[in-house]
Amino acid sequence: MSLRSMIGKERTRVDIKYEDATVGTGGQLTKTWKMRYKGVPARIVAQRGQTEAIEFDRQTVFADYDMYIEYRSGILLTDRVVFEARTFQVVKVDNWDEAKRYLRISLVEVKV
Repeated sequence: MSLRSMIGKERTRVDIKYEDATVGTGGQLTKTWKMRYKGVPARIVAQRGQTEAIEFDRQTVFADYDMYIEYRSGILLTDRVVFEARTFQVVKVDNWDEAKRYLRISLVEVKV
């Protein structure tokens, strides 16, 4: 079974959002979450143990979940993934097969 069919079989759709800062009417800075990608088919896998996600210039973080999606450009470490009523922070974005077909995104659940 291919990864594409496993992602489709899950029937899981997530929204990927980014933080946008805009200037309000009184000159104050307002931060809102805007949609980067809506309804992305995904497969979310819970990690059994503590899996390290090591970046070159960042500290070691431990991901709670891995999410597999088809390749999308522009996903950053500051983005959030929203699945139903749960929100996750992106801690690592991996080009999983190195051919720009699939991404593995490591996630940590955050309280909103």
